[in-house]
Amino acid sequence: MERPGIIKPEIAELYGVPPGTVNDWVRAADWPEPIGKRGRFVEYDRADVVAAVVGRRFHKVPDTVKALGSQPLTQQEIAELFGLDYGTVRVDASRGRLGEPVVKNGVRMFPADQVAAIIAKRRAYRKTQA
Repeated sequence: MERPGIIKPEIAELYGVPPGTVNDWVRAADWPEPIGKRGRFVEYDRADVVAAVVGRRFHKVPDTVKALGSQPLTQQEIAELFGLDYGTVRVDASRGRLGEPVVKNGVRMFPADQVAAIIAKRRAYRKTQA
């Protein structure tokens, strides 16, 4: 029988994130209120946690990218298709976060399906309004 509540280590394991990420989520204003304690950990309602995490979890892969298959994309095209900042894409490419590039005419390009799989696993960041 599954427990109704979930604690931080279980949340980290469930979503495949480090414990520090869960600590960041818990500090957010939209995180659910605790329902009790289990040992030294605060316990949260499982359904509330799922709802809170789904809203912030991953980048969405546009259907237009899915249709491209393994077509090579430049860094500029990646930024435009995924709605990312060009500087972020450049840094990710230079640090090897976009996978192995294909070099055509001296331009590093990345297969669309490879980039889509990597970006889909990335945490979606939300800008705060001042």
